[in-house]
Amino acid sequence: MKDLRELVVQYLEEQKLMQLCTVGQGGQPWACNVWQASDADLNIYFFSAVNRRHSLEIENDARVAGALALPHKPSDKYARGLQFEGIVKKLVDPEEVKAAH
Repeated sequence: MKDLRELVVQYLEEQKLMQLCTVGQGGQPWACNVWQASDADLNIYFFSAVNRRHSLEIENDARVAGALALPHKPSDKYARGLQFEGIVKKLVDPEEVKAAH
């Protein structure tokens, strides 16, 4: 079996569409699809308009969860997926934004 880090890197390189979950008013969850990229430290970046529901919710509560899934069939020996939870930090430095792209 491949090293876990190697599998995570492979997932992040292959699957660019990510499901992102945010926390809304009263703790109501919200899920959406966003494009993602990552860096060598396994930081995950997503790209979205600042006026979208999930972006507005992150302004009030930076806690998120997310998932990426590569295509597989129910008959495959292993189901593959990557799930995570964390804190969002908005990139404002033009160099950081450029690096994320």
